[in-house]
Amino acid sequence: MSNNEGYLASLEARKKQLLYDLGAKFDYSGRLDHLDPTIVQLYNETVEEIEKIRTNNRRITINDIPLELLLDILLQASTQEREIYMIDRVLELTLVCTKWTDLVLNTARFWVRTELLGLEDAEAKLALSLQLSRDLPLTLVYGSDLGFVRALSYLLSPHAHRVESIIREGNGDPQEATEEEKLLERLVIPGNLIEVSNRPRRNVPEESDLWISHILGPSINLLNLGDKLRRISLGVWSAQALVALIPLKNLMSVSIYIEGTQLARDEEELARKLGSIDSLPWLEVALYGLSLSLMTRLFHLLNGALVKLSILISSKHLGHVMKAMERMERLRELDIGLYNYETHSESIAIVDTDYKSLSLTSLTLSLSWDHIEISDLIASFCRHNPPLKRLEVHGQSEIPRWESDFRSLKHLRHLALVGADSPVTEVPDIETFTIGAPTGKFQYWHSASVLHLRCTITVLDDQPFALDSCSWPKVEALTIEEKYFQPDAQLDVRLNLANLRRCTLHLAHDFERRLALSVEGITPISLLRFRCAPPEEIRVPLVSLLRGRIIRRPSNYELSIQGNILLVLGRHFDRMRLCGYIGRSLREETDDNTEEVDLSGLPPYPSTAQGVLETWHERKAGLENMMAQHSYSGALCRTQLATLTKYTEIPSEDEETDLVPGQTTF
Repeated sequence: MSNNEGYLASLEARKKQLLYDLGAKFDYSGRLDHLDPTIVQLYNETVEEIEKIRTNNRRITINDIPLELLLDILLQASTQEREIYMIDRVLELTLVCTKWTDLVLNTARFWVRTELLGLEDAEAKLALSLQLSRDLPLTLVYGSDLGFVRALSYLLSPHAHRVESIIREGNGDPQEATEEEKLLERLVIPGNLIEVSNRPRRNVPEESDLWISHILGPSINLLNLGDKLRRISLGVWSAQALVALIPLKNLMSVSIYIEGTQLARDEEELARKLGSIDSLPWLEVALYGLSLSLMTRLFHLLNGALVKLSILISSKHLGHVMKAMERMERLRELDIGLYNYETHSESIAIVDTDYKSLSLTSLTLSLSWDHIEISDLIASFCRHNPPLKRLEVHGQSEIPRWESDFRSLKHLRHLALVGADSPVTEVPDIETFTIGAPTGKFQYWHSASVLHLRCTITVLDDQPFALDSCSWPKVEALTIEEKYFQPDAQLDVRLNLANLRRCTLHLAHDFERRLALSVEGITPISLLRFRCAPPEEIRVPLVSLLRGRIIRRPSNYELSIQGNILLVLGRHFDRMRLCGYIGRSLREETDDNTEEVDLSGLPPYPSTAQGVLETWHERKAGLENMMAQHSYSGALCRTQLATLTKYTEIPSEDEETDLVPGQTTF
């Protein structure tokens, strides 16, 4: 037995004896004034010491790992897609502890992604990113609000030669395509681009790429793109634009959406160009709008290279496409969308195809109508037992015989049944399961292996959403998303999951007054997040077990327990402009060789370092006052206060970090 374990055992024995002494003198009258205060104090101190030792034993301090590994972990965390209501992840990392702050501010790779989106302090963040990223290549992410992009273009224009990737979030407006193209001419040099793509916002993370392939992407002249280009996804194209991409030798990922009128005009030229080459090096391809003859020719050119394929085709062409895929030996991910505009009332026949040569690991099927026997289609893929690890089905249809097909997939780890009315109740041996159903039907499913459960619910007023450990003993992460709901429906969520560690509710904004949450029988969960507005009341019967306080904000709601990175910039602190002051301070402290950044468009700020410190001292005093007035924001204020303290006071050499990952301070 180690010294630590021996000391803990002695504390447990002392606690037991003190509790016995207190119980011996307790007369059950309800009065406590006759208890020996010395024994009470010793008991409380013993309990606190035991809890402290157990907490330290459980804690994994991420700052103890080698610096190179810590840097890689933080870089990976900073590239995760930002969720709704969340602040910029890089700024989030700087507010955890002083060690992370220094690491992030002195590592240029954290700042190569510039986002021209509607975030608080976007102007200051952009100026800071351009300076701290030094001369590294940049990724430009912007939204459909071109006015917002134009307002910040004066900062980015001098760095146009550094931009290698442009990504637009959300839908574009075809009427603003010309204006957008002129704006991009100021911000990027097409010949330097490696990636040009759109990233649509999705309601369901597992939603098929096929249904968003037609969304307009960045407006840019394809004829000026150079040989550096590796990825392009622009939405609506012309056949002429596709011809311009064929000579690009380094192109690896292509999304093609061509309108029928454009294809009819240029189809002969495109067919002639495809007929003059022997192969294409593209690894990932998404196709929509091509005729069967052009698609077949493309498949022939891609046979030796293609790894991922997404297509949207008519049901009558399914047999031809399946036959063409028999020769794609390197194909790993297949995403097929089927539509049937001509024969709505007819079912289609499934062509029996030999998939022995295929090594598919991911299969997604998306159906726009229900006149197809899905089980036969699944069986045609599973008959030869492919090494599928992920299977997704989207669409409204009956699934009468899936259980036998699932059991043949020995390598399956991720299963999603989105919009499918399935009678399957016993989930196969998988790790991630996504299912959509009315709230009352989830009680019929069960699994002994699922770790991450994602439920897309249709809210029915008289049916609670209930999950318990008897049906889901291993679930550690739970995501609840609403699909359809009645205007006045009451959502009643009842959870009794012993191993739950993370729970996210992604609901409509007006659910805050119609949500009842009951959590029972669980160990301390690490994160409970509402991605809708907070409810007026949360029912947690065992709140003492959770060991944490509720952090409440106008647009987000969290219960942070065991060392999660707190999201410390709530919307009601949007005037703080913390990142702006940090960026300005850094510029003033750098040498004369540092490139000057034009910040003339920003509000006035202190011209000296002393002025910056005085401003921070004022804000520090304001936070202290805010902590006294708003107890529910205590943790939020404390974290911001720790950050400001770092810049207003000189820490001692043996000073510990403000917040240690693995420990939450309230």
